[in-house]
Amino acid sequence: MFSARRLALGFVLLLLAAGSWWLTREAERPPAARPAPAEPDYVIEDFVARALDARGEHRYVLSAERLTHYPADDTAHLVAPVLVQHLAGGVRVTTRAETGIMPGDGREILMRGNVRVERTAGGASAGGEIRAEEMRIELER
Repeated sequence: MFSARRLALGFVLLLLAAGSWWLTREAERPPAARPAPAEPDYVIEDFVARALDARGEHRYVLSAERLTHYPADDTAHLVAPVLVQHLAGGVRVTTRAETGIMPGDGREILMRGNVRVERTAGGASAGGEIRAEEMRIELER
């Protein structure tokens, strides 16, 4: 004989098995591609932006072959970006990449594709070079 208790337990186990099966199927699926941003509201060719410190000296210069701004997510997409940061002691850090994405707040930039960072010698540093496929750079620290 089947009691109500056994029947309820069997039903719960059946639900758990179905849920596990569904979760494993969902986990096997590749993540959905992020939808392309809507139409841009402006495009700037040969883009150059300069940020100054409180004394009016360069903190950094960001340039790119093209900047495309998308209002839907307030991001700027850069082609061939070059970021030159001016640090204490006359040290310069130059970062180049194939593409870049900058959120609307302008506090960071995500550079992608053949990223190359070159640092000039100065102070206790002998300078150097770093290469990566992707790099996030915080501009506002």
